[in-house]
Amino acid sequence: MRTRLIQKWLDKWKTKDKALLIESLSLYISAGLRVTDALDATAANMSVRKKACISRIKTDFEHGRSLSSALKEEVGLPSSTVGLVACGESSGSLGSALASAHYVMERAADMKSRCLSSMAYPALIGLATSALTLGLVRGVIPQIEPLLKGMGTGLPLMTKVVVAFSDAVASYWLQMIAVAAAAATVAAVAYARSEAAHRASQWMLVHIPIAGGAFRRYALSMLLRSLGVLIDNGMPIDTAYSQAVSEVTILGMRSSLLTGLPRVRRGEKLSSIMSAVLPPYASSLISAGEASGAVGQTIIRAADIMDRDLDQTLKRLSSLMEPMMMLVMGGVVGTVAISIMMPIYDISRALQH
Repeated sequence: MRTRLIQKWLDKWKTKDKALLIESLSLYISAGLRVTDALDATAANMSVRKKACISRIKTDFEHGRSLSSALKEEVGLPSSTVGLVACGESSGSLGSALASAHYVMERAADMKSRCLSSMAYPALIGLATSALTLGLVRGVIPQIEPLLKGMGTGLPLMTKVVVAFSDAVASYWLQMIAVAAAAATVAAVAYARSEAAHRASQWMLVHIPIAGGAFRRYALSMLLRSLGVLIDNGMPIDTAYSQAVSEVTILGMRSSLLTGLPRVRRGEKLSSIMSAVLPPYASSLISAGEASGAVGQTIIRAADIMDRDLDQTLKRLSSLMEPMMMLVMGGVVGTVAISIMMPIYDISRALQH
């Protein structure tokens, strides 16, 4: 069992590798190649492990298995992407379906990258502040402390606190890293295995001012884009709804949307079913699409607008984080500077007397 898990981990495909695979298959199949030839051409520039994986996909396909199910089993594609490929296989438009799947994956990767990059600046500021603080304390205080002791003057309270913290970090940094890593591992395991912990952490994340709104908009954008592309490629609305909702990362939102699945199967309008989680403009767009018969295109349009909203939210979050981080950095550096200046002032006063 352990060997199988290790093998599965080694064969795991990264998001960019999945997108490259789907894009290559789309180009080769759209150019007229058979699926097996397209798989061979795609495998030519892959690593040894990836080639072996594509070889298994080809073998499964030659033995009568659908390409979509083979990709899901070997590559780990999300359900919405698998649904697009399956829809293309059944309709005879596999090349365009793969192109649509690649578009969805590319947009998801792009939005994820933008969300992560917006947090890079605060992380760098935090690291710089920590390094500067430790450098000042470890470099200056040890030079002053012997002089104060020789003059019979002790360190001020603030300086003692800063020095004690610095000494603790310098002496036990390895233990601190180990404890932090253990805590992160326990939190990650609890998040993965406990639905209650998963829901609680997501609830806290969603309710963080501004950042929570960005997290929610990202989930909704991915939902709408997957749903719109699935419907636009000819998949029945109830099947498309089920597959798109199954990929929603926020458990509370997913549960709320899944309760509307029976209503979708009864033929009720998506705009009314999804209105509880969507902003008003998105519901209005979907309603207009249902009236005009272009519901897939209007859902994709709503996802595009939500992407722009998310961009604005990320920019606003970044613009707020910069002054906040500067205030924090100024406070920390100011505290350290005062803790250094206070003993120097004490030395000056002692010399005057």
